[in-house]
Amino acid sequence: MAKVAVSNTLSNVSQLLSNNGYDVIPFQQVIPQEKCDAVILSGESENMMGIMDIEMDCPVINAEGMTAEEVLEQLQNRIPQQ
Repeated sequence: MAKVAVSNTLSNVSQLLSNNGYDVIPFQQVIPQEKCDAVILSGESENMMGIMDIEMDCPVINAEGMTAEEVLEQLQNRIPQQ
């Protein structure tokens, strides 16, 4: 099961991903040593959290302006579901 960290402001995305078999964790609870398969952020949290300065060893999807279904599609295109 792929582990995806999702911004707390994206509850609709979290719910859809959970329903589609992803292990969803809140982005704010991710610790640097924790391995995630992807990170999904809203545009505002991306800048507020300084994510541009953090090196992520996984795909980072900016969900700003996207529906939950579009985010799911982007995720499916970037990582294979395990």
